[in-house]
Amino acid sequence: MKILKFGGTSVGSVKGLLKISEIISQTSGRKIIVCSAMSGVTDILLNLTKHVKARDELSISRCIDTLRQRHLSVIQSLFSQEDVKLQMKDFISESLNCILKLSKQTYSEDIECEIITYGERLLTQIYTTYLNSIGIKNVLLDVREFMQVDKVHAPDIAIISEKLISILEKNKEVDLFITQGFIRMTSNGELRHLQRGGSDYSATLIGAALGVEEVQIWSDVDGFHNCDPRTVSSSFPIPCLSYDEAAELAYFGAKILHPRTVFPVKKLKIPLRLKDTYKSELQGTTISNKVIFSGRKAIAIKDNLLVLRMTFATSDSMKNMTAKVFDELKKKHIAIYFSHTEDNFIEVVVPQASRIYETLDVLETMASINFKKDVSIVCVVGYDQDYSKISNQKEIHSKCYINNVIRSEHDMLSTRLLINSADKEKMLFQLNEFLFPEKITL
Repeated sequence: MKILKFGGTSVGSVKGLLKISEIISQTSGRKIIVCSAMSGVTDILLNLTKHVKARDELSISRCIDTLRQRHLSVIQSLFSQEDVKLQMKDFISESLNCILKLSKQTYSEDIECEIITYGERLLTQIYTTYLNSIGIKNVLLDVREFMQVDKVHAPDIAIISEKLISILEKNKEVDLFITQGFIRMTSNGELRHLQRGGSDYSATLIGAALGVEEVQIWSDVDGFHNCDPRTVSSSFPIPCLSYDEAAELAYFGAKILHPRTVFPVKKLKIPLRLKDTYKSELQGTTISNKVIFSGRKAIAIKDNLLVLRMTFATSDSMKNMTAKVFDELKKKHIAIYFSHTEDNFIEVVVPQASRIYETLDVLETMASINFKKDVSIVCVVGYDQDYSKISNQKEIHSKCYINNVIRSEHDMLSTRLLINSADKEKMLFQLNEFLFPEKITL
């Protein structure tokens, strides 16, 4: 069996949905298709929940109208049979009426999660109906019946496996299944989600639960590039990465993959392939347990960060308080991307988000606080890379603005450079030219 996940840019248009149908037909064997919501739909739903919180009925109505237009436009162009069109239009109307009823209730986390997970449910119902209407037999799996995850960072694969295998056993004659990404249920029956971009994670959780042959992630990019193609036009796709290299790139900002995606498949050594929906003939990137070659593979950049410096009265007081500082940040689910310690101060690099400001009151009882906004981390990934080539050579200092680095650290997997965000595009472009004079080929 194979798992094929298609993201919002793939399922967000009739052109994309038709292309997915071709890919499904060309992929042999039993398969599960994991779908995101159409591109932009989750953002609309998130905005709608903000209006629910503010009791802004006019804005709620506008969001629902936008959702109606998006989905009806796809239905109108995708389906040829008038009776099926009518059936789907009725489904959209019923679903949006449910959202409207939810929006009239008092805001809560339950209401928010119920609303923002509608995007995947709308799209998968449209698509499973379309495939059946053109003779591609499939069964829609409701992800809420098997994706039981209490802790997003520590899912129990065995529970997912037990529930999913039981469902598949009842459909032995079926070779094609459609299901939703992003959505999860708790053991208490609460509807929750796997966080933004979590459909990638859904796919590998399903893959690990079933011990599949491979998991494929399809988007509008032909795999991992050695540099962000939106910033560096001369970037090129990387044919292969190890699980750890891919996870490091995703953690430090590579948008093509959710950071948690590789972990479920890594233990079982299930290959993960990244492909371009619209250019399916291209090789893409294969992620596996193999390190095909050592050395630098790619550059990622993490934006919207700040440096938080906590200065203590003495080095002894710092030693006593360090664990408490990190515990407080962990309690608030604040990621630490970089840390540096000296005699009487700690510096941590954290997301420039509201949660960190909400934590300052507590941290200020432990130390004197200063922070520097608008910093980024440039991460050069690849096993056994020569750190001196990045950190010490005068040539790269002058060519790549390395003299503007605030701090740096490295290990066998990557080199991380903390810089001012204003320098990132120049540094990214110059690093790409210096470190990758030729494309990586096998």
